[in-house]
Amino acid sequence: MTDVHHCRLSFDMKKQTVFSNQCRLMIPLHGKVFFETPERTATVTENDLYLMPFHQKYTAYADVPNESIIIDIPEPFGSFSK
Repeated sequence: MTDVHHCRLSFDMKKQTVFSNQCRLMIPLHGKVFFETPERTATVTENDLYLMPFHQKYTAYADVPNESIIIDIPEPFGSFSK
């Protein structure tokens, strides 16, 4: 079974940006990234910094509504630290 890393991201609903002290994600999708949560679909703009391979699928779970989300990152991509 693949290990799963939890990346806690701070999400600003007003500015539609994601900030993280633990990792930065890169999921290129025509300039926007969509995180589907049980409560909403969060949009990340192309101005944000990411660091992830192309065409990978990740599941996002709502942690604190309007404040943060948790991205489950399968190995080996979970080891990124910048």
